[in-house]
Amino acid sequence: MGRAVTSRLLGKGHDVTALVRPGTRHRVTSGTHVLELDLFNPNELAHALAGRDTVVHLVGTAHPNPSKAEQFVRVDLASAKACAMAAASAEDRRGAGDSRG
Repeated sequence: MGRAVTSRLLGKGHDVTALVRPGTRHRVTSGTHVLELDLFNPNELAHALAGRDTVVHLVGTAHPNPSKAEQFVRVDLASAKACAMAAASAEDRRGAGDSRG
């Protein structure tokens, strides 16, 4: 799903940066900026999100089903929480520097 979304955004002229796990940059669509980092670390994510307008969270368990509930909590939920915390932190930093009041 990530490659499809990225290709579409790039095709419409958007500047796209993919935040990926170390060792997975080869899976990213050509023309995309790539940052390898710990996708469960809100501080690393917040730093990477600085100056960005939009976040699309696409981390997830492949072929989710009830037998993968533990993996869903460990991967999907944990990464979504880290991403949300990071986005809020990045927004707080942006707002603190905004002098428009």
